[in-house]
Amino acid sequence: MIRVKNLSKNFGPVKAVDNISFHVREGEILGFLGPNGAGKSTTMRIITCFIPPTSGTVSVGPYDIFSHSRNVRQIIGYLPENAPLYPEMRVYQYLAFRAGLKGVPESRINERIEAVMDMCNITDIRNKINGHLSKGYRQRVGIADCMLHEPRVLILDEPTVGLDPLQVKETRKMFQDLRQKSTIVISTHILSEVEMTCDRALIINKGKIVAEESIKDLTEEKEVIMAIEKPEGSTLEEISTAIQSLVQVAELKKSEEEGEYRFEISCKGVKDARNALSLKAREKGWRILELKSTFASLEDVFQNIIEEEDGTDVNSIVGT
Repeated sequence: MIRVKNLSKNFGPVKAVDNISFHVREGEILGFLGPNGAGKSTTMRIITCFIPPTSGTVSVGPYDIFSHSRNVRQIIGYLPENAPLYPEMRVYQYLAFRAGLKGVPESRINERIEAVMDMCNITDIRNKINGHLSKGYRQRVGIADCMLHEPRVLILDEPTVGLDPLQVKETRKMFQDLRQKSTIVISTHILSEVEMTCDRALIINKGKIVAEESIKDLTEEKEVIMAIEKPEGSTLEEISTAIQSLVQVAELKKSEEEGEYRFEISCKGVKDARNALSLKAREKGWRILELKSTFASLEDVFQNIIEEEDGTDVNSIVGT
């Protein structure tokens, strides 16, 4: 649905986006991540035809952003980080005005407003003045605005900022419902939301893509904890050597407690090493007392990738 190829954007001597390429499949929810100043918002503004690129190509559906920018804008719903509402207008009045601008047929304007207000749970504030709304409600009105013309693509910059936990849960469900008709790109610092909402994450740093994988692959198995009853005639070292013979084992920490041996086994690059370990235990006659996996969170992955790239301490920029 979205194809970005060799995209670059320079602001004078500063290269905000540096020769990136990626695609977003139809019906996919993509999490677009990166530290502040990484190039996320610039990329989104290029895709939505707000600013032109310095070089490269972008297509949305069958349309190119250069030769068919009007068509691209007609099939995209875009929410910038701060929802640009007219503060003096009432919610329903604002949505009616925006529906007209978006080309919604006059006969369907009321129907579409009622539908998006219901989806965003803002029907009860239809007569409130935008300027009097809380941050969370302004954000929800902005999301409703994006969906008025039933776009095939939604591009949302920090869509859950200002929402309370219940509103976030409702918004997450709404995105899952919308994917039946729309492809969604979400840029956010709230990594737990990406982990729970998105199919795939694209991480950008200093204008370059540094990771692009499914959430499942990014948050792969981190290590396996195994405890076995001390077997007669086998030492801790002998059992450690047997475990290390498995191709899945990258690092092994071992300890001895009363009546048992414990192991913390690093399994980087492996989806689940528990099966191989249980087979090894059966082969050797070990009695397993505990066998469980721990997994890296997306926040851990994000922090490791960014720090490996440039040594940045990302603790101050990652939302929790």
